[in-house]
Amino acid sequence: MINLYIVTNFNLNFLSLKQIISPKLIVRKFKIIIDITT
Repeated sequence: MINLYIVTNFNLNFLSLKQIISPKLIVRKFKIIIDITT
């Protein structure tokens, strides 16, 4: 029971981390594209 709780908690944290990281990656790629075009 405790193990299951830890695993689900970890998965939730991982998902929220991915949601935080992905916008930063998108912004970074966009900046690179802007640098190339200008």
